[in-house]
Amino acid sequence: MGDTGGAGAAKPPQAGADGKAKKLPHAVWKKVLDSYLKQNDIYAFASACKQFRDLQKTARPKRKLITDMEECLNSKTTFSSDWFKWAFESMQDDEDCSDTVKLNLMRLAASQGNLAVLKWLRFRGCPWNEWTCSRAALGGHLEILQWLQAQGCPWNAYACEAAASKGHLDILKWLKQQNCNWNVWTCSRAALGGHLEVLKWLRAEGCPWNAYTCEGAASGGHLEVLQWLRENGCPWNERTCGGAAREGHLHILRWARENGCKWDTTSCTYAAQEGHLAVLQWLRSQGCPWDNWTFSAAALHKNIEVLEWCKRNGCPTKKRKATEDPPTQPE
Repeated sequence: MGDTGGAGAAKPPQAGADGKAKKLPHAVWKKVLDSYLKQNDIYAFASACKQFRDLQKTARPKRKLITDMEECLNSKTTFSSDWFKWAFESMQDDEDCSDTVKLNLMRLAASQGNLAVLKWLRFRGCPWNEWTCSRAALGGHLEILQWLQAQGCPWNAYACEAAASKGHLDILKWLKQQNCNWNVWTCSRAALGGHLEVLKWLRAEGCPWNAYTCEGAASGGHLEVLQWLRENGCPWNERTCGGAAREGHLHILRWARENGCKWDTTSCTYAAQEGHLAVLQWLRSQGCPWDNWTFSAAALHKNIEVLEWCKRNGCPTKKRKATEDPPTQPE
């Protein structure tokens, strides 16, 4: 997508009549440009004044000013209606702009709850798909979901999963009334987010769960949720300990082991991978197995303190064969 940057960009000082921006050395502004601005900030930087535009052209002469739509989707910035219109119109001038970019623009409007923009974009032919609805559900925008459904936008179980992940019970209730599908990931995402009341409602309505639900609660560090899950018969397995170790939740690990949860070598591997030395030390003190993957994970992620501790304490260091695959990370 050509020349459409600047969404939610940082606002650098402008060189007004007093020329304050010019008082800083050129090298300082170049450092700001090269080291501190994200891709989506470059357009605003270059638009602030002639000095910054010249610097941008000199520092990045062969690069187009572009907007990274995935970055926009993950941003907490609220984009104005004018920005959406400007972005869309810029796409029209870009021969390389694909439908995927326009899909992402629709997703962004849905996630921000901007119904007027959604209607405006749709009238101009922007496509939509199941992710449009899931983004609206993620943002908790019931009015958007209702309009999308009335207009025939497709949806699937991701809508329920998205709503559950953020604890939007009102969205889930409406989706259930509209017969939107859900699956085990709906409970898993609710558990990961620590939304116990949502979980209780989901189970009362017959939503399925499996061991990934306990793994989600453990990964999120939600002991109360994990305890409720186990009290109500939710299964667990080695992934519960693995998820807790990966995220550094020692209190979850302690409780899980005290209550008979299994573990395997992946617990040590994930602790080493994420640099959780105290967790790894506790795991080993309790007899948790490890193997060369623990050593490899610490080395690969440059966790030097963990790596040195592994060496001192006899961690297997057999070199990984090129044909070997690392253990599967819990989804």
